[in-house]
Amino acid sequence: MCAAVAAGLTLAIVGPGELMASAPVGMRLSYEITASGTGKLIANLVPNGTGRYGWKRCSPAGECVRVAGSDGGRVIGAGHRPPGTTFIATGTIGGSSASVRSLPYRGVVRATEAPRAAGALRVGALVRPLAARWVGGWGNESDRLQVQVCRTEAGGCIVLYDSVNDQRTGRSGATIPKRFRNWFLRIADQRIGRDALFGPRRAPALPLAPHATVSTATLGRISA
Repeated sequence: MCAAVAAGLTLAIVGPGELMASAPVGMRLSYEITASGTGKLIANLVPNGTGRYGWKRCSPAGECVRVAGSDGGRVIGAGHRPPGTTFIATGTIGGSSASVRSLPYRGVVRATEAPRAAGALRVGALVRPLAARWVGGWGNESDRLQVQVCRTEAGGCIVLYDSVNDQRTGRSGATIPKRFRNWFLRIADQRIGRDALFGPRRAPALPLAPHATVSTATLGRISA
């Protein structure tokens, strides 16, 4: 870490995700993944986000250039920048400022293996979803897993278990009711950014069609 005084501003640059306790203002980064699989960062000055923002994008070799943010300067997209790219956000309030460097970007998110399931493909069985394998992102993502039953291989799906909605219940999967005999069992995995926000409503079935941040596997018909 280093501290410098330039143009009358107190500037503190810290490591990935770290807060500079001695800085006159704090800075946090929110890490997100867009629907297209690219990374996004949101800078937040502590305590209330008020202030002026600026960004630098640094290549894997360490060369940095100034880049413009959106939404009042607070948001920057990583796009298709190469793995190892980092971003430095600087926020200024009055004559004081603080900066924070992002984690290294790992590229656009994509699944390299589809999700799987533990459990028998029959009614009354407990089925637990197992995550797909992913590359890209910021390295701090998590998985939203669903157990779905579908009328056909093409769709008409109902969610029996959602790892985000059901995280407070202690459930790790779903027991398949008898009424879904001969339906298709499907496992879905959505790769989500560390700071993704979710509403209070139950989640719909994650999409069957190819989607940058969703990987699915239809495992077959449910037997008696």
